[in-house]
Amino acid sequence: MTGIVWLEFFATLSLQLFLVVAFTRLLGPDFRSSWRHNRSWMACLLVMLCIVILGLFLPKPFWFHPWTHLRDETRLTIAEVESKIGNGLLVVWVTGMGLVAIRWSVGAYQIRSILCRARRVELDRAAFSEPLQRVLDSDSSVVPFIYESEHVNVPFCYQLQTPVIVIPKSLLEDRGEELDDIIMHECVHLQSAHPMQLFLQRLLELACWYHPSIATVSRQLSLSREFICDDCVAESGRPTAKYLSTLVKIANTRPPRVELSLGFAPRANDLLIRVSRLAMREQDDGHRNTHSAHATRWKRALWCIAIVVIALIDVPLNVLRSPYASTSPWPKPTVQLLDAFNIRVPDFEPYHHSTQISELRDDL
Repeated sequence: MTGIVWLEFFATLSLQLFLVVAFTRLLGPDFRSSWRHNRSWMACLLVMLCIVILGLFLPKPFWFHPWTHLRDETRLTIAEVESKIGNGLLVVWVTGMGLVAIRWSVGAYQIRSILCRARRVELDRAAFSEPLQRVLDSDSSVVPFIYESEHVNVPFCYQLQTPVIVIPKSLLEDRGEELDDIIMHECVHLQSAHPMQLFLQRLLELACWYHPSIATVSRQLSLSREFICDDCVAESGRPTAKYLSTLVKIANTRPPRVELSLGFAPRANDLLIRVSRLAMREQDDGHRNTHSAHATRWKRALWCIAIVVIALIDVPLNVLRSPYASTSPWPKPTVQLLDAFNIRVPDFEPYHHSTQISELRDDL
């Protein structure tokens, strides 16, 4: 793609991502229902990833051509400026992705180093509380290995192939109900496929690192994952006050030395949200189910309609767009892939004199 096409791609993508997040916040469920909240923002994340992929590998529709009335000299000047801006944005985008990838690679290496130095421990399962045993028995396919480490301050779970829970050595030495809370919390993370959610979240953060709406999606997803774990512990019969004291105790420890994958210790602001939510849940346990199912279905339908409209948005910045074209050309990687299966698709726009920058220069 040329610099002008990249500029149009970034402008269209940025507007689409902003609108997807805005409609998800407007029509999505609140945090009283942890599972609905999580599913809503995961749907938002998947839609955003699809929009990025479709924008890169499929043609997009052209709804109107606002540049046709311009003189050739004006069109050429605008095209040269847009080309420089688009190429500059491409360099910044690729550089930013590289820096983000390096940062996460360093974090992944640090976590692997912690796991290599950690010691596996065999805890007596019979000594676990009954609620914890029920959680472990609910999904026999996810039975995590438990490790202790002197190199972490807070518990966290990790899964590449084998599910793992890493617990600070100090917490293992003080064996008690707090340890059961921690293990249960991390087990729910693993059983709910939260490591895969986090992986997809990281992919979106990598591809769209520059967009401010990505921070909103990441925070909402992180909170929703913690809400699910909090609800599971609260519904297990464990007194909410005791669980909250465990949260506060872990939060008062020193911050993690590395950016953990799914850590138990909450951030200060997130802790306040989780504490207030658990207190609200304790006061009115049935309030979170009072939402009308009919209203929820209407919100979902409106959200789906909005997503379809957003996916078809076109920001017509390409001054060299052919007035005869109804869609953009197929991207070259897609053309080459389809060509391998003997599928022919156009990778060019219909000819028009005003779209050829070389001819415009020759005329002037």
